[in-house]
Amino acid sequence: MQINNRTIEKILKETISTNSNENTIKVVGVDNQNKYLQQLYEEEFKNKDYVYPKLDKNRYYDTRDYFFYISFAFIASESDLEYYSDRFEIKFAKDYLILVKSYSYYYISDFSEIREFREKYLKAHAKAKSEYLKKAKIKALKRNAILSTVKEIAKELKLNYRYEEQKYRILLFFKISKSKTLKISVPYKQFQEIVSEIKTITIEIMKLQEKNINFDIKSNAGSFSWYDYDE
Repeated sequence: MQINNRTIEKILKETISTNSNENTIKVVGVDNQNKYLQQLYEEEFKNKDYVYPKLDKNRYYDTRDYFFYISFAFIASESDLEYYSDRFEIKFAKDYLILVKSYSYYYISDFSEIREFREKYLKAHAKAKSEYLKKAKIKALKRNAILSTVKEIAKELKLNYRYEEQKYRILLFFKISKSKTLKISVPYKQFQEIVSEIKTITIEIMKLQEKNINFDIKSNAGSFSWYDYDE
């Protein structure tokens, strides 16, 4: 379960400064910085609840020196492990301790800021998950109502059918003849008003097909010359 980037950015700005200042943690020297991060990892990240961390290292482009950094994600429970994607890094940049998220830097003055960020992040995560589950439940109810109605219509009209589920809609396909398939898009937001018309639409189009009247409804994509109706 993800939180959108705008929410994460808002929480970060509320808890951690976007600019360095006299209170920003500063450590001079790569060896000292690596020791600091190793100690920080052991004390604040390793074996902590709600944290999925990793102490890693990389090499500077212009030297053979290695530098350490802490990569981590906050998770609400072990079951969230396969879903996490909001990863953060803590490392030194020009001797200042920073948190990095999507190329944005936040300057750490005290580790209590990370703890505060974690608490706010997990609350936002819980809220987002609750809203997601609520929407998923409503979507499932709408889906079942649509397919139940479609099954009744197909049985009554003796039509084979299939459907495709998309994020915001269900696409319905009725086989109205050996060579013709009727496709109807049902957005979840409008499912009640559209579902009530599916039977009528299908019957009327079948009547037109019996008279060999064919038509397409397409989007207005492309450049065309149109005749003005009032000329």
